[in-house]
Amino acid sequence: MTAPVTGDDLHPWQQALRAQFPIVTQHPELAYLDSAATAQKPQAVLDTVQSYLTTSNANAARGTYPWANRTTELVERTRERVARFLGDTEPDRSAVHFTSGTTEGLRVIARDWLPGFLRDGDEIVVPDADHQANITPWLEAQQLLARQGVHVRVVPMP
Repeated sequence: MTAPVTGDDLHPWQQALRAQFPIVTQHPELAYLDSAATAQKPQAVLDTVQSYLTTSNANAARGTYPWANRTTELVERTRERVARFLGDTEPDRSAVHFTSGTTEGLRVIARDWLPGFLRDGDEIVVPDADHQANITPWLEAQQLLARQGVHVRVVPMP
């Protein structure tokens, strides 16, 4: 039987990283491995969400009142920062898009972007043991293309 891992067993960079996550610091004996379903949030994100919810909680680009304008400004400023971080060479035509999560992001790629690149006989390779949220968008793309007369296969990768 092995002894439980403690904060003392971690490298300093690991300790510093874990310290940013309140839920992790409350349970130092645990390792969270379900981040594909729900990512834990660092304190900086929690603080930003709290600030947004108490100062600007409105839909971006959906109104002309001050809260909506502020939210739109925050989203656009964030999009610009992300584009710069990613080295976007054409910020006026940025390809940076925000989605509610990974599943929606995959669906946007599978339904809106990818079909224009696929031709009859192409294959989409998806890990066989992958989560349903990753497989479904590719099957939807396959069905969408079939309705357009383009037949592609979704192939499980062992």
